Amino acid sequence: MADETGRAREAVLREFRWADGHSDVWRLSEDAATFALVVAGLATLAVELGPTAVAGIETRGVLFGAPVAAALGLGFHTIRKTDGLFAGSRLSQAAAPDYRGRTHTLRSRGAFRPGDRVVLVDDWIERGSQASAAADLIGRSGASLAGVVVIVDQSDGSLPVRSLVTAAELPPES
Repeated sequence: MADETGRAREAVLREFRWADGHSDVWRLSEDAATFALVVAGLATLAVELGPTAVAGIETRGVLFGAPVAAALGLGFHTIRKTDGLFAGSRLSQAAAPDYRGRTHTLRSRGAFRPGDRVVLVDDWIERGSQASAAADLIGRSGASLAGVVVIVDQSDGSLPVRSLVTAAELPPES
């Protein structure tokens, strides 16, 4: 299993770029081989947490989380931001401001089963405001957050985060 995370880590460090002062994580999904390595690495980190379900916050949390869930043979739960259609009953939770100072209301269908151990998958965690709000939604459904699995960790350690790389390991902006 360490091989999976090692190969994923190498792929992230090799392919990651900055674009116009922002991280270009999208490029990690544009090449099929790189995407497969990143998903396999995230799945390896996730399985070690003993999950019974996987969730992801739109957009990139869904992009990477859904194939992680499929790789683990688990169901996937989308957590949506404020706008957009989301059929059925749902729970809402306001998140503290993100790294840009923006606030979001996250919505879940509340479809986690009581006792589920949920792994939240995302691309990057900085302040953890959205992950904390997602954890609240998960808890309100009777489930618990088993951990957060991300490609890049830049958090303060207040959440149980496992990552392929840390922000300090990325190449500097050019």
